[in-house]
Amino acid sequence: MRRIRMAAAVSLVLVLPGAAPVQAHFERSIASSRQLALGGAMVSIATDATAAVINPAGLVELHRWSLVTTYQRPYRVADLDEGFAAGALRVDGVGAVGLAFHYVGLRDVMSESVLTLALARDLIRTTEDASLSVGASLDLSRVSARDRFDATESALTGGAGVLLRPFPSIGVAYSIRNITEPEFDLVAGGGASRMERTQSWGLSYIWHQRV
Repeated sequence: MRRIRMAAAVSLVLVLPGAAPVQAHFERSIASSRQLALGGAMVSIATDATAAVINPAGLVELHRWSLVTTYQRPYRVADLDEGFAAGALRVDGVGAVGLAFHYVGLRDVMSESVLTLALARDLIRTTEDASLSVGASLDLSRVSARDRFDATESALTGGAGVLLRPFPSIGVAYSIRNITEPEFDLVAGGGASRMERTQSWGLSYIWHQRV
């Protein structure tokens, strides 16, 4: 028994320092099946409404309005629902605007939601369709625990992104989220949970029929 306890203690010492920080569910959510399939490359190829939360600079690649919605029941748990909706369009003289909303909640227990407003525009665009675009997003996050605590916390943060296309078929991108690293503290004295700042790089080659 003593050896078992010793092994457990050693395991905790080794594992805990490398444990990932606490995150809200929406921080690791997938906006669409396309994002899941393309992995990190999606940062440089997000050219639909999901770009509002993946890389806002990609919104400038929209040629018409875009709408994306998803719904799922994670882990097949009853009363646990998750939904995502995003819309985006080009606005003359402004660039491109996107609005996204993500929600996950367990009925009468807890809920998490984030509302994102994103804006993007070109810095450079040549006649050969090479371009340099930038974007920024504003996120309003809300976490609520109903059960015993009946507490709600809200936080405002933001993100930014850059998309470089030296050729129409090549994309290089960078995005950052949770720039201000806000914290949620639903339980007094229970320790705050920080929304960690995240950064992503993406590189993509788009295979056109003409290439």
